[in-house]
Amino acid sequence: MNDAEPAATVLTSIPVTIAFLVMALLAALFFLGMLTLKKGWWTQTCFPCEPRRQVPWNLLDVLAVFVFYFMLGTAALQTLAPYIPSVFPVSVVGEDKKTAIASEESDNLSKELDNPKEPKEESRKLEKAHPLTVLMTEGKRQPMILVICFLMAVVAAPLGEEFLFRVILQGAFESLENSTRRVVLLLRRMPRGFFSVFITALVFAAIHWREPKSEGSWNLNLLLTGMIAQTIANFGIVLFGVGYLTFFRGATWADFGFHNGFRNLRSAQDVLGAFYVYLILMIPMMMIQGTLGTLFPDTVTDPAPLLVFSLALGILYYRTRRLLTCLTLHMSMNAVSFFLMLLWYS
Repeated sequence: MNDAEPAATVLTSIPVTIAFLVMALLAALFFLGMLTLKKGWWTQTCFPCEPRRQVPWNLLDVLAVFVFYFMLGTAALQTLAPYIPSVFPVSVVGEDKKTAIASEESDNLSKELDNPKEPKEESRKLEKAHPLTVLMTEGKRQPMILVICFLMAVVAAPLGEEFLFRVILQGAFESLENSTRRVVLLLRRMPRGFFSVFITALVFAAIHWREPKSEGSWNLNLLLTGMIAQTIANFGIVLFGVGYLTFFRGATWADFGFHNGFRNLRSAQDVLGAFYVYLILMIPMMMIQGTLGTLFPDTVTDPAPLLVFSLALGILYYRTRRLLTCLTLHMSMNAVSFFLMLLWYS
């Protein structure tokens, strides 16, 4: 036996062991969070319901902001597309895998020709992994790719999505709900805030729906370009949205999730409260993801746990109207997922 094999096995098992230890620690913290929830710390101390005014924008303004977001992402993609392949050649991020798949398909074809009586089964290996996971896995030898993935997953995506969905969309739906509650019987029968939180969560989960791709069919350079373009769009939409809604609708910092402006941030309470919610949500989300993944092996089940996650974010923002809490929760989830994937695929 080669002496290098045991060493390689040990080195391979170290990241997996760390990943399992991290998950065990998170599970223990989950039960600690459930214990504090039982004692009533959730409503009494962590998240008192804050007074608020209706946001000054409407659904037409929301449509304008979303249109600009998609236009900015498309423009960034078209601008960057000619330059990315020269910086990250395809051969570095995926050609070996494509060659292996082509060889496997050739072997399968030879077996079919050698056994013509066997029924032909049309099957394909499906990749249900998130595009970011694919990019991290294939480009892990390029540190710059990992930096781009981290920036997109942990910083840009939470910032852009929380601004678009919690601040802009949920705020507009909440104003619509309050103005039509006396007229629409169905809204009167719902708990106050349920309509705005649920519809926003539904939209958030729906945009994360995607179909699995056949193995090896990713265009990794295009995927990398899309990640960079989306990062630019997430930062850009915050600047555009704040400027547009402030100038045309008279929005204030409180409307954007900074209660009483920057004078009453309560940063420590917001951050600790977000961690607290994450510890409670993590185990149920993993259970939903694992169960649905087992029941529907050829389907991407990401929208189901993300619906639960988005509902929690919506309730959190409805009670506090503080963006920092939701932003910390979203960043925490993405950061833990990012580092677990990095350990697992290393």
